[in-house]
Amino acid sequence: MRKVPLLVLFLLITIQNADAEPQSKIAIDDTTHANRIFTLERILTEVSGLVASGPNAVFAHNDEHAIVHEISLEDGSVIRSFAFGKPTVEGDFEGITIKGEFIYLVTSDGLLYEARPDTHRKRIPYNVYDTNLGKICEIEGIAPDNIDGFLLLCKRTRSNKDFDRLVIYHWSIANRLSPPQPWLDVSIKDMSAGGPINTLHPSGLERDLETGNLLILDSHAGAMLEITPYGRLINYLEFSASEHPQAEGLAIMETGAIAIADEGGKKSGTITVYAPH
Repeated sequence: MRKVPLLVLFLLITIQNADAEPQSKIAIDDTTHANRIFTLERILTEVSGLVASGPNAVFAHNDEHAIVHEISLEDGSVIRSFAFGKPTVEGDFEGITIKGEFIYLVTSDGLLYEARPDTHRKRIPYNVYDTNLGKICEIEGIAPDNIDGFLLLCKRTRSNKDFDRLVIYHWSIANRLSPPQPWLDVSIKDMSAGGPINTLHPSGLERDLETGNLLILDSHAGAMLEITPYGRLINYLEFSASEHPQAEGLAIMETGAIAIADEGGKKSGTITVYAPH
């Protein structure tokens, strides 16, 4: 039998792994049904963002005030609520995330609010940074990168009025005096490669820390897509209008479950939890 040198064998394995299909981390598919749906309090009728705050709880906010509510995914109860500033900061808040000891809220015009979470009914001091992205695009979501900054999802840019591109910027806390840098800019046609997406109206962003894949909500289509960090579509899940009439925020839980928040409109806002496979 002919022996293969170790170096050649290593290269063959590396190439095979590089060409392998990326593994989807979406914990649900088109045969899965929600196992928990919670009706939110009136203050969260216009719920806009979610992030996991613990093994079975999420932080949520609405789109008008910098008030964060921690919601139990056991029974939907409010564990605690705290507000940024006194009086409470107002703005068009579109995303929430956690990095280190801090919680962050971002507005559609690129203001990033930073604070340490506190106990129930506390008013907390905060820092605010201008990412300068408001001049470039309307922000609809935020997720941490794997270094010191954030990925900021653009709903639309001045050059993307037809919603035919996915545009994500990177902004660094350490280099906050520098302008934000394009992180991903891909046409929906190229990303979908003849698939189910023609336009994209993004409304929420989450990053899987294990794979680096991004989960993005499309509020108009009532869908969730998963892409690689290079913009390749690897999973697309379309919900019924009754399940998610206006999906605005999502969170990946430690268990692999996914929580999705919907604005209520004339009804109450909701959080839907999908169990992992």
